[in-house]
Amino acid sequence: MSSSDTERIHIRTAQNVGIQYEIANPGDRLLAGILDGLVIFALSIFLTFVGSMLELRSQIYATFNFLMVIFYFPLCEIFFRGQTIGKSLRRIRVTSLDGSPARLGQFLIRWLTGFLEYWMFLGTLPLVILVVRPRGQRLGDIAAGTVVVKLRRSLTLEDTVLAGIQEDYQPVFPEAVNLESAEVELIKDVLAAIEKSEDRKVRMNVATKAQRTFENKLGVSSSQNAISFLETLLSDYNFYQGR
Repeated sequence: MSSSDTERIHIRTAQNVGIQYEIANPGDRLLAGILDGLVIFALSIFLTFVGSMLELRSQIYATFNFLMVIFYFPLCEIFFRGQTIGKSLRRIRVTSLDGSPARLGQFLIRWLTGFLEYWMFLGTLPLVILVVRPRGQRLGDIAAGTVVVKLRRSLTLEDTVLAGIQEDYQPVFPEAVNLESAEVELIKDVLAAIEKSEDRKVRMNVATKAQRTFENKLGVSSSQNAISFLETLLSDYNFYQGR
């Protein structure tokens, strides 16, 4: 496996579009862990303060602190779609190896395996495995079939193929308001891949598949060519988001 293979994961989406995501490096994951540790420490101080103000027995808020430390990571990753506060700040996320969102069972497997890695080996084992393993997977990731990837920046007008929306712009597809941010980012990825491709047949094939997918999802039909259709969807989405 080449070095580039160890740094990126190739994901094929449900729309049959290939996208590359950069694997989160050990430094990112270590910093995310440190940030999460600081969050846990701050929450622990807060709970102790609240318990003292309410004159609760020390055993009560000590129990709350213990439960918070134990369940912080799985609860965050389950409810924040693969991110803890530290991961969010470092813009990394736990995802399935096929690129789909990680499932409840996968988060639980990562969490349970973490006890073995961190408590029995004092955190040294996962760090070593992250460095030597392709895709940067610790034991929990291997067991759960997950990987931690870097996220792209949030989509902005400048990220799209359009420079901006004119004041008198008239949207073509009102249904574009129903697009989710992940779907908008996918459209952007498709257009970026098309722009880089030198094979016109491949470009139109990818664009046409994406057009059909979004026409079916939104319940619309267009006589535009596939690339123009995708660009129009982005423009319409930005129009409604900017109002």
